[in-house]
Amino acid sequence: MLHMVWQSITAPWYTFSQISVEPVFGWLAVLPLAILMVASLWLILSTQELSWRGKTTLLWLRAIAATVLVLGWLRPGIVHHSEHSNPGAIAVLLDTSLSMSLPSESPNKSRWDVQIDIWNALVSATNLELGNNRLVPYFFDRNLHAPTASDLPHLSTVLSDSPHGRLTDLGKALADVAKDQLDPPLRGVILITDGTQTVVPAEPNPVVVSRQMSQLNEPLIVVGVGPRGERSQFRDVAIESMRDDFVAFVKKDLRVPIVVGAHGMQNQSMRLTLTLRASGKPDQVLASREILAARPSESIPIELKIEAPEAGDYLLEAKLETDALEQIESNNTALSFVTVREDGVKILYLEGEPRSEQKFLKRAFDDAVEFEVDFRWIQQRYLKQWPADLSRAFDLSQYDAVVLGDLDASAISNNSARAILSHVNDGAGLLLLGGYHSFDAGGYNKSPLAPAFPIDMALPQHQRFGQAIDPFLHINSELPIRIAPLFHPITQLANEPENTALWSSLRPLQGANRLGKPKQLPGVSVLMSGPNNEPLLVTGQYGRGLVLAFAGDSTWRWCMDGHKIQHHQFWRQAMLWLLRRDTLKEGFRLSMEGRRLSIDDSPTIALEWFGGSDKKTVPTNLKIELSRDGKWLQNLTPTSTGDNSSVLRVTGLDSPGLYRVALAASGQDGTEYQTDVAFIVSDESRELQQPAADWQMLENMAAANAAAGGKVILPEEVGKALQWFRERQEATTVKTIEKRRLGDSAWDSWLYMAAFCFTLCCEWILRKRWQLP
Repeated sequence: MLHMVWQSITAPWYTFSQISVEPVFGWLAVLPLAILMVASLWLILSTQELSWRGKTTLLWLRAIAATVLVLGWLRPGIVHHSEHSNPGAIAVLLDTSLSMSLPSESPNKSRWDVQIDIWNALVSATNLELGNNRLVPYFFDRNLHAPTASDLPHLSTVLSDSPHGRLTDLGKALADVAKDQLDPPLRGVILITDGTQTVVPAEPNPVVVSRQMSQLNEPLIVVGVGPRGERSQFRDVAIESMRDDFVAFVKKDLRVPIVVGAHGMQNQSMRLTLTLRASGKPDQVLASREILAARPSESIPIELKIEAPEAGDYLLEAKLETDALEQIESNNTALSFVTVREDGVKILYLEGEPRSEQKFLKRAFDDAVEFEVDFRWIQQRYLKQWPADLSRAFDLSQYDAVVLGDLDASAISNNSARAILSHVNDGAGLLLLGGYHSFDAGGYNKSPLAPAFPIDMALPQHQRFGQAIDPFLHINSELPIRIAPLFHPITQLANEPENTALWSSLRPLQGANRLGKPKQLPGVSVLMSGPNNEPLLVTGQYGRGLVLAFAGDSTWRWCMDGHKIQHHQFWRQAMLWLLRRDTLKEGFRLSMEGRRLSIDDSPTIALEWFGGSDKKTVPTNLKIELSRDGKWLQNLTPTSTGDNSSVLRVTGLDSPGLYRVALAASGQDGTEYQTDVAFIVSDESRELQQPAADWQMLENMAAANAAAGGKVILPEEVGKALQWFRERQEATTVKTIEKRRLGDSAWDSWLYMAAFCFTLCCEWILRKRWQLP
């Protein structure tokens, strides 16, 4: 094949074309073809009957036909080569949050100054064009913002200002740029930030979004700006974590967990002090502790135990003090709210595997204003770490009742079991629930807790994990419930004869544990049984504490059948009996997720009504007021979200201070109800609480994106990142070859045939006119 080549440079990248010929039967056919054409021309020249003019005409026609024939034999064509890549965008995300005003590792430069230098370097190196990709800038803090077209490429309008964003949401910035950058489509992201994530919880999580970008083959290049904690020149102590609010009960201990951060404070002494404040009362110092940092940068978890004072609402101030000079002092103090109740009930719920019964039972307890449940899930997948020592996580003396769900006896240590037994002996209630690993099936016949059970446990079997249900330990069939004829406050859902009919209408249990014979002891009685007199609900007593054993784990089916009221009533009455109480209180409860807010936040407050034991209807004449530092601001109107629940949307929090939402109402019987919830609005941004950049967050994001080429780089390595994008673009260049030959399509084949036939026909007509053979 012969080629003649010419090139034409076109965007994108380049193209070039070649002229090629492919002779039919190869070049060996040129000799016979030449002989044939020469002989044809010789025959015309040797004709004596024609004039030279006629011979010339026939020679031209025969030459044209020969030329057309040679073209057909050579089969000329054009081969078109091209290399190109689709246009795309590389988004450059610039952090405009307040944390960028903090110092960087560069002398006398803030992180904002370093970010400006990086952007100017990008513009100088690329003029926002990188091959067939465009560099598209975005600004982000809590939200993503695109600059105006008139501000490109130097972004002088925004970059001449100071960073002002009060919160940073890295995950939302990455997710939004993927949705917004469509024309041209996103090919990668250069993220310039110090990694400070102050929107908590992070939804979406930045690490998850980075992994999703990796799946779409969108690389994330993270340019870290700011000092690492271990290399930081800062000297700073901070309260990094402290709960917004606590609920305690009069004269009972309250544990206050705090995380203290220390940077550049190695071997420096710090003092942590807890102070309780209340309106109209002097401040009270409750606890203090000396802390010594062992490393240049570390987070130190601290737990202080205080005794709750008399009932009321308080502010708890945690304050760190040190003699060392600090760059940031605003993070040395944290405030939390403490609500002390006089008649509240704390319940410790221990569960092995979460199930429907556990979820609905917690809802029943949460439906009482004075019940507070601490749930602990001791997972079976961590079987090798059993038994768990509960004394490290809970102070049992703070709980009025303990609930044991579907939890094998081997899940808790013998010391923990003895502690629960001793707590029940001292007067706490104990609720035992059915399950695959409860009672005999859970090995409680050998547990130190066995003396508290109101039934004899003597079955030798122990339900194995992952094995089929043992019929000697479980009743694996539906069990209609029969209640004992004697009156008991647990099973009294209505007056007779409605009460018996109501129990008969409840859906049968899906199954139950086989309980042993009830012990012959005072206080032991069977309140429920199955159709064959299988004991299902047995009361008992151990020391000064009451015990209740329930063999089933499917009362949640009552709620699904429309008997939610009866389900909640039954379990609340069971808990009240364990606690030797008669009734539940009615009233309102205001609650909110976070009680330390920033200026311009718009929190949502949940409003719930609890009808108590008498199931009183929710009052309708409500008065809800918002105040700041004791000064009235506005009235709030609730929006209903259910029969007994509403929400309040609070806006206009434009000034720092102590805010309070107070509710007052009166029932149809004239009973007055009052409740309130307070929260703090601070002008101090969380952005300025941490002096060091969060390099761990940056590395986690890059690691999640590693499959697409994600990496963390320093500001001086930006040039290498640009070169990497160029090489990546070249590696993804698409090369195409298009070949077009004479005769490949119908129209040029017919045109070729028509030209050849036309010349031969013209020659034939002339020869006939001139009477030639």
